[in-house]
Amino acid sequence: MWRAMPRSSTSMLPFARWAVTGGTGLVGNNLVRELVRRGAEVTVLARRPPRREFAGLSVREVEGDLDDAAALHRCFEGAEVVVHAAAMVEIRHGRRAEFERVNVDGTRNVLAALPATARLLHVSTVDALGMRTREEPADETTPPAAHEGGVPYVDSKRAAELLVKESEADWRIVYPTYMFGPWD
Repeated sequence: MWRAMPRSSTSMLPFARWAVTGGTGLVGNNLVRELVRRGAEVTVLARRPPRREFAGLSVREVEGDLDDAAALHRCFEGAEVVVHAAAMVEIRHGRRAEFERVNVDGTRNVLAALPATARLLHVSTVDALGMRTREEPADETTPPAAHEGGVPYVDSKRAAELLVKESEADWRIVYPTYMFGPWD
């Protein structure tokens, strides 16, 4: 379990220092805002800072992308938890190589830059889970059905998740469903 005593009586989080990839997306941006609200120190990897999404927030921005190892190391330096929320998200066919580069190779790069003492929270998708029936619902242990040439987003998120599971990292995976809301 990741539960730990807060570092101070003013902190509402068990971990004080967080790094976030994908902080300008729907999940990441809302997470960054909540972490800041709760008193965490947050560093965000951003392709082109300064980002309007973070105006007025006490957030450290590191310029870079998932294929920039030096930027990932700078972003993750001192982090207790790294949230990997960056991904190319589209439910459609085509652009398979781009999905692989961003979602799979990007996850590989995050794992390579992850500090040995940091925990990883990998944002996957419910689409990466196997499916069952209403009578026997699926959960995070249900293997996906074998398929060929599926939707590149789903295939790439499954492959990225497998990299995380096979890594030596102290990881957790979350499986968001279809979402919409502020900062989308």
